[in-house]
Amino acid sequence: MTSSLPAGYTQRAPTRDDAGRVLQVVAACERHEIAIVEVDRADIEGDWNRPGVDLDRDATFVLDPSGAVAAYAEVFASRAEGNVLPEFRGYGIGSWLADWILHRAREQGAAYVRQVVPAAATDRVELLTRAGYEASYTAWVLQVALEELEAGPALPAGVTVRDFAPGVDDAIVWRIIEDAFSAWPNRPPTTLEGWAAVTIQRTGFEPWMLRVLERDGTAIGAAYCIDNAAGSEGWVQQLAVVEHERGRGLGGSLLREAFGQFARRGRATGGLSTDSRTGALGLYERIGMHVTQEYTGMLIATDA
Repeated sequence: MTSSLPAGYTQRAPTRDDAGRVLQVVAACERHEIAIVEVDRADIEGDWNRPGVDLDRDATFVLDPSGAVAAYAEVFASRAEGNVLPEFRGYGIGSWLADWILHRAREQGAAYVRQVVPAAATDRVELLTRAGYEASYTAWVLQVALEELEAGPALPAGVTVRDFAPGVDDAIVWRIIEDAFSAWPNRPPTTLEGWAAVTIQRTGFEPWMLRVLERDGTAIGAAYCIDNAAGSEGWVQQLAVVEHERGRGLGGSLLREAFGQFARRGRATGGLSTDSRTGALGLYERIGMHVTQEYTGMLIATDA
C-alpha cells in the first residue's frame, strides 16, 4: 500500500455484531449522495454470509482519533465498496480505502475489482479515476407506480408462474439465473451456495418472493424479489429467462406478475436495477418504468 491514514486514525476489522454500524455508514452516504436510503441490514448480513467471506481480512472500518467510525470498505468476489462519512471527506481516507481495496483484491487472487458509485457523486468518481479505475458501464434504478402498471398480454398456453419450492427448486433456479447473468462481461461466477446466501437464505425471505416461470412443468425463468414490508416498495433483484425462450415477451410478463404480488400486498411502487451490459433498459421502459437513479461501474485491473 502506498497511501496512509491521517495522523491519529486507525483501522479495525468488523465483527458480526457490527452490521448495524456498517448500515449507519452506508445509509449516511446514500442520504448524502442520492437523498434516499436503499440499503438495509439484511443486504449486509447476506453479503457477509456468502461462502469464503473472511471479515477479518475482507472488510475494514476506519476510526477517527476518538474511536468513532469514519469509513467502511469491503471487497469480495471482485466487487468492492468504500464509504467515507461526509464529514470525514477531504482528509485522504477515500484514497487510503481505494488502495486497501486494491491490495486486498490482489491477495484474493482477483484479476480486477469493481465499484459501483452514484453518477452524481462526482467526488467519488474522480477519486477512483485518480486511483486508476475506468468507467466500464452505466447502471440505472427504475421505478413504477404499481397502480399505473399495464396488465400486458396473458401468458401463452402452457406457461404458468408459481412460488419457489424450497429444497426442490434451489439448483434449478440458480442455474437459470447464473446462466443468464454469466453473459455479462467482467462478472465472476456465483456458486449455488453463494447465490443462496443472498437470496433464499436472506432474512425475511418467503417462497412467494421467488417467482418461478414454467412451460409445461419445466422451469424456464425466475424473478427473485425483496419485499420492503416497512416501506412501500417491492424490489425485483434478479430476473432471468432461459436463452431459448427469450424474445417472446416472457420476461415482461414475469416482471408484471412479480409486481402484481407486491400490489396485492399493499406496496405502492415497484423497483429494480439494470445496466448497460444487459440491454434490458428498453424492456423495462416499455412496461412503464422510469429511471430514478444512475450509477457508474468503475473497474480496475489488479495488475494496474
